[in-house]
Order: sequence, then structure tokens, then C-alpha cells
Amino acid sequence: MSGAFSEERIQDLIDDLAPHNNLYRQSVRERRPVHEALGHLWDMGEVLREGGVENISAVAAAIHERSYITYDLVSLAFRIRRYFPDRRTIKRRFGKVTSYGAFREAFPLLENERYRLPRARERELVRLLNSGRRGCELRPLIKAMKREPSPTKARGGESRAEVEAFADLFQMLFKEVETLLWEGSKKEIIRYASRLGPEVLLHLNRQFLSLADESFAPPRHAPPLDDVDPRWRSLVESLLAVNAGGKAFRNRIRRAVNPMLFVSMGNHMDTFRDEAKIDDHLAKRAART
Repeated sequence: MSGAFSEERIQDLIDDLAPHNNLYRQSVRERRPVHEALGHLWDMGEVLREGGVENISAVAAAIHERSYITYDLVSLAFRIRRYFPDRRTIKRRFGKVTSYGAFREAFPLLENERYRLPRARERELVRLLNSGRRGCELRPLIKAMKREPSPTKARGGESRAEVEAFADLFQMLFKEVETLLWEGSKKEIIRYASRLGPEVLLHLNRQFLSLADESFAPPRHAPPLDDVDPRWRSLVESLLAVNAGGKAFRNRIRRAVNPMLFVSMGNHMDTFRDEAKIDDHLAKRAART
């Protein structure tokens, strides 16, 4: 799952990340300036960079499985370090930010090629984040910016790394779901499905089927994701970006991942939504053994 990273290398990364992770959590808990929390995330990202991490998805999942450091946080730290070449830039550009949640909401508009704003709008976003306004005031404005057409999307400038990251994340979760369906108990399957919830499962079903077949229209907006496993949340967000990225980009994804796997995953999501379908699957599984 962690690619070329052995168990020992993953543990070394965890040991090196842990002190910075503790400082980050302490700064958030004590409500210290946002730029301090971001600085600790930058330090975590530097550990990953010095450790030779290039594809974050598999490594973040391996770290999450073996420690209390979450997948979401490791991925964010990696992106923070990639975006800020110099740690001092964080305070210079975002020293007056007062809402950490608003910054996280806005960050894809700054660093993700598929969402990045035009230069003038980016400057406006930075001023907005540094305005001292509360997060509840900032989030609707940031979400409105996310809905604006992106010139980067129009160019179809997807990177090889973006395709590979999506493929790795999808294949990791596909393997997890397959193992659960063919080896897990009914109780385990229902518990797993309930953690995603019916709205997310329906959304994923539609996303996977639309990615397998252009005749299916994909959903355009994410379902509520606040309580969803960070890995699945990342996949939902990636699927939205893929399906918004144009046919050429989707074709690149289909070359990286067999489209029949998207059909299978879509069917699995449909199975998770209905206890009768889970029972039917378990009956077929029993008949094969």
C-alpha cells in the first residue's frame, strides 16, 4: 500500500512527524495564531519531503493505519510544504488570518492546479483571509469563489502526478471494499456502509458510473462530508475534479484505471445502500465457497 516505503521507513516517518504533529495540535487547542499552526504543518511536510515522499496518498494511508496521525493531516502537511517553499512566507502572506477552518476551505483555490484562481482573484482571496472576519462570514464567500469557472480547468492542464495520485487512492479503497465484501461479516459491512451514509454512497455510485460511461451524467456538487473518513472525502473531491476536468482528462484517468473497476465500485456502493442487496451478495458469496 505504501509503494516503495517499507514498514521500517513508514515507522521512521511517524517518529519524525510525531513531535511536529503534537505542536500543531497544541497550537490549535490553545487557539494560537493560525500561521503558527500552518508552520507546524510545514515542518511535517518538510519531514515528508526529506523522507523522499513524492506520492502522498499511499504513504498517508500507511501512516494513518499505524499511528494517530490522520490521513487528512498528512496530506495537508504535504501540500502546505509544496505550496510554501520558505516557511517564513506563511507569516508574511497569512499572518493576520484568524480562522483556520476558512484557510483550509480556501487552500485548494491557492495550491490545486485544477481549482486555482486567476492572479487578481487570488490576491483578493488572500486579502479576504487576512481581513480578520470570522470563519462563518468567510466560508460562504470562499464557496462562491469555488463555483467560479476556472481558467486552469479550461486548459485541461492536469499533471501526471495528479492522475497517479487519484489512481493510487482509488485502487487502495477498491481493494479495501473488495476485501470487506468477500471476507467481512454482514455486521462489518453494514457498519462500514453506515459510516459513509446513504447520501455519500449514492453520490459515489453516480460518480463511478459516470466515469465508466460518458452517457451517465455525474453529480456536480459534493454531499455533506464533515464526518466522512478523510480518505473517502479526498476521493469524493477528486472525483468531482476529474468529472469537471473535461473528456481528455477523464480519458487519462481511464488509461490509468481499468473502467470496469469503476463499474464494480459503483455497484459496490449500490450494494452498501441496501441491506437486502448485502444479503443477496452474502448468499452468492456463500454459494461460491
